[in-house]
Amino acid sequence: MLENIVLVKFPIESEAYQAITELKKAAVNPSYVVSQAAVVTRSNGVLSAKDSFDVGIETTDDARLGGLVGALTGVLGGPVGMLFYGSLGALIGSTVDAKDAAKNATLLEKVAQSIGEGETALLLMAQEELDGSLDRIFEKFSTEITKFDAAEVEDEVEEAIKIQKEMEKEAKKKLRESKSEERKARHQERRDNIKQHFTDIKAKFNR
Repeated sequence: MLENIVLVKFPIESEAYQAITELKKAAVNPSYVVSQAAVVTRSNGVLSAKDSFDVGIETTDDARLGGLVGALTGVLGGPVGMLFYGSLGALIGSTVDAKDAAKNATLLEKVAQSIGEGETALLLMAQEELDGSLDRIFEKFSTEITKFDAAEVEDEVEEAIKIQKEMEKEAKKKLRESKSEERKARHQERRDNIKQHFTDIKAKFNR
């Protein structure tokens, strides 16, 4: 049995929605099981889920997504994901060898970099009886399929969530400090203005 996060890129956006609709109807069979899936797109650098399903959630709301795919989409669509989206490209554009940069990149970086601006992909968590069992579903579409070990992705997602929380905490701290410094500067400016006010009055009466 193989448990993977599968990234399926679709050059034709409508085909991604067709594929997820078909998967919803046949998510569980002897050859493979798809527990979670989401159609994701990147627009203005932000990754977001447009359609999804999670067989582990008993609800009629297909837009609700939980589990690892939901967490992965959330991380890639957040501030940490924005860093991943640009970091590998920055490395490749620098003096670092492109092959080395790609080899040393984290799985999250690779997933983020795989979905370019304006592109549409299907992210899903699947268990396959044999490698390639799931691929046959997408044979009628023009796709590019990449698979990532689900356990490794989950580990990186958990670490990324911790980092994101620390980033948010640090950002709030910086904002409070900045606000405090700005307030101190305004207070000093007001004091100077008030002092000048009295200085002007004294000068007027001492002529």
